[in-house]
Amino acid sequence: MSISEIIGGVLAVLGSLVFIAAALGLSRFPDPYMRNAAVGTVAGLGIALVTLGAAIVHPKVGTIAIALLAIVLQLITSALGAMLVGRAAVNSHHQFCPETDTTDLGWVPRIGDEDSEAPSGLQEAEAANGLQEAGAGTDRARGRDGKRPGREDPPRR
Repeated sequence: MSISEIIGGVLAVLGSLVFIAAALGLSRFPDPYMRNAAVGTVAGLGIALVTLGAAIVHPKVGTIAIALLAIVLQLITSALGAMLVGRAAVNSHHQFCPETDTTDLGWVPRIGDEDSEAPSGLQEAEAANGLQEAGAGTDRARGRDGKRPGREDPPRR
């Protein structure tokens, strides 16, 4: 075995271990936001290590060029994808677990809250910002009937 095969194999194994750590985080974290962070942050690193290991094992100009392009694109798209999935979860009012720090977000639904619906002040703010049609009670997370799937809307005041 050459030194390049050993280094490439070590990098591929490290990338696999990164994916195993992400899988453990995916199965153990309590809310979608933490799960998203576990997968989104390590996906780029895991793919980069495995791809770099493969490029070192077979060091041809074409292989290295494709590997570098794949690494750059993966690092860009994994971070962007994780941000968009997290934003979609916030916009669809998924609940946060109590341990999640949400001080910068203002009101957020929490797992285990008895009343996890948005207060009327938040609905009025959403309507003022164009997130809801005024008086219709619809936003991007609601269906055509104006209700969120599986939830009752709080009474309007």
